[in-house]
Amino acid sequence: MINVFTAFGYFDDEAQNQRVLEGVHRALQPGGRFPIDLPDRDGRAQLSEGCIWFEVGETLVWTEFGFDPVHSVSHDRGYWMKSGERRSLEFSVRLYTPTEMKDMLLRAGLHWRAGYGDWKGGELTPDSQRMIIVTEREE
Repeated sequence: MINVFTAFGYFDDEAQNQRVLEGVHRALQPGGRFPIDLPDRDGRAQLSEGCIWFEVGETLVWTEFGFDPVHSVSHDRGYWMKSGERRSLEFSVRLYTPTEMKDMLLRAGLHWRAGYGDWKGGELTPDSQRMIIVTEREE
């Protein structure tokens, strides 16, 4: 089991996000590990607002993003061109600090085993854009 590319924090209610981690705990065997990849709140907050774009095959994709620092929520809108028509999708995601994630994991019965700032194993710092956490279920 693995959770990658910001597939956590989409519920408006904090209790529902916590229940996701509790479900992970139930699904893992004792000693089982669960890697989770999500944006680091502090690193993301430094970006504030902006736009990024990239290509997927021959499709141009761009994302405009904003950040609500009071509620730690990223509000993003993605756009892409398909068959000459512009399409879009809006979404918001709750962002967490490493400390908040560690507390949530502990409440769910999971231990923080390692934390990285990128998929190359870089150090997790306040400037990290990503937070890659390896968790483990208590034995």
